Amino acid sequence: MAKHDAASESLDKFDRAILELVQRDNTMALRLIAEQVNLSTAAVQR
Repeated sequence: MAKHDAASESLDKFDRAILELVQRDNTMALRLIAEQVNLSTAAVQR
C-alpha cells in the first residue's frame, strides 16, 4: 500500500481559498464555503 505523504502534495487555488476561509471562521457551513470558492458542497467536503 502506498504511503500518503501530505508534504509531497501541492495545494491548488481552491485548496488555498478554502483554507483561508476556514482559518478566518472555522464554524462556516460547507455550503457557504462552496459558494465563496465556486465549487459544489461535495467538492469542498472532500
